[in-house]
Amino acid sequence: MKIVISSEGRTFVWRQGDLHCQYGMVREKDMQDAKPGASVTTNTGKVLKVMDADFNELYRRIRRGPQVMPIKDVALAVSLTGVGKKSKVVDAGAGSGAMALYLGNICKQVTTYEVREDFA
Repeated sequence: MKIVISSEGRTFVWRQGDLHCQYGMVREKDMQDAKPGASVTTNTGKVLKVMDADFNELYRRIRRGPQVMPIKDVALAVSLTGVGKKSKVVDAGAGSGAMALYLGNICKQVTTYEVREDFA
C-alpha cells in the first residue's frame, strides 16, 4: 500500500490498479515502479509524491465498524499499563480490531477474544 500526496497536501491511498483522483490518473505500472519519495505524474500533468504507508496511515484508514478508540486513548492505555515489545497481551472484546492492531504493532503477541459474531 502506498500513500500519494499532492503539493496541496491532499493524500490518496493506492493498493492496486490505476490510481484515479481529482488530479487525473496514474497507471498501475508507474505506481508499482515508484520508490518511496519518488514523484509520479498524472495524465493531466500534475506531479504527485509517493510514500509507503506507515502504521499510523493504516490505523487512520481502518474500516469503522464498532467504536474505535482514538489514538490518544490508546496511547494512554499503553502508557498506563506499561506494555512493550516483550509483552503478551489479551484483548477481550475485539470490536473493530483497532486496539489489537495497535497493540500488535508494539507487543510481542496479542490474543483477541470476541463473543459477538457480528464483530468477529
